[in-house]
Amino acid sequence: MESKYTILDRYVVNHIRIMLVQFVKFLARKITVFPIESLVVFTLSGFVILLASETWNPLTEIVHVPEPQAPATKHRPPERIVQYDIDDALTEYDIPKYHIQHLIKHADSKISEVQPHSVTVQTGTLYREIEEALSKGQMVRIGFLLCILGHVAIQAQQMHTAEVYLQEAMNVFQGEHYEPGIAYVNLQFGYLYARNRIIAMTAGRAYDDLQVGRWYLTRNKPDIALEFILNSIERNNSINRHASVASAYYSLIKLYSDQNMVDEARTSLIESLRLFASSGRIGQAYEILESYAGPLIVADKIEQLRNDLNRRNAIFELQLKQVERARDYQRLYRYYQAQSETARAWEFKSLANNYLKQVPERVMFYRQPGVLSLLYESSRDADSAREYLTRAHLQLAQLEMPELSSMAIQMIRSVP
Repeated sequence: MESKYTILDRYVVNHIRIMLVQFVKFLARKITVFPIESLVVFTLSGFVILLASETWNPLTEIVHVPEPQAPATKHRPPERIVQYDIDDALTEYDIPKYHIQHLIKHADSKISEVQPHSVTVQTGTLYREIEEALSKGQMVRIGFLLCILGHVAIQAQQMHTAEVYLQEAMNVFQGEHYEPGIAYVNLQFGYLYARNRIIAMTAGRAYDDLQVGRWYLTRNKPDIALEFILNSIERNNSINRHASVASAYYSLIKLYSDQNMVDEARTSLIESLRLFASSGRIGQAYEILESYAGPLIVADKIEQLRNDLNRRNAIFELQLKQVERARDYQRLYRYYQAQSETARAWEFKSLANNYLKQVPERVMFYRQPGVLSLLYESSRDADSAREYLTRAHLQLAQLEMPELSSMAIQMIRSVP
């Protein structure tokens, strides 16, 4: 006796056979009645089936796309920066030396004869010359000296100070109706804002280098990470971002420690600690010391290092007080300037300068904006640079000074 499953299977097979016979008869009738239409439908259906199965592709016979070659190296370190100088990055935008020599000549200044790379000496000389010019009532000369002071401050990346000097020079020249001086100041303002833009872009590149270096460090590629981090240190040093340099050295501690390069890791640790402490971040320095003191610093040296950090932080706080005292004198300077007591005002300006010249760069650059804020503001600096340079170009052309006028045009085209 057959099981009920065998009878059911036989019934299904017979039913399918009947359906197929009916379908074939249906197709035969349709082909007989519509022969051309049926041929088109069957042909298109065949193409669709071939394309869907990827057994045939008509485009391969028309367009040949070669396979891309594999890269020679998948990961490669960047070109190493031996020494990054912000002035090298600004060669396109820098005011030629003959312009500064022109200002020095008209101001009857002696700064070209005294340590040309010492900002402190140059500033002190210019202050004394301004006091001399004040005693003789030489207002146009004062304007030139202020313009030179602005340029010296720009070179030292003291941009806010430079802006103050240049605005004072502009006020003097406008009061004397001295058109060439007004054009010179506009040229210097354009230079200032163009340089601001480059500094911001350098800070952004340094930040990117550090982040990429840290990324490669987490991916266990220390040789590539090292080059990026060292480049970040060079770029940040060139624009006086000392806290960012300290942070980069902190990353080098882990890099060298993972490779058992104890001496290099210890050097990076000490450098990071000293930079943090000397920049007013003593708490951060202590945290790093607690994390790495055991494996990198012997026990009897830890207390000595801690005392050194405290000493550096104490010096930093003392220097901050000097900056505040200088600002008080600058407020008195502005007060007496508003009262038209120029000679008295410059006495306080000189006192302020005497305090500031004892303060290192890391204190002057203590509070710096973050990279994103710096880059955002720098787009406005680029617009300001073009505006001032265009103004200077028109004024210099009207004054028949073709060399300076052409230089202004070149700088406008070079502002990034």
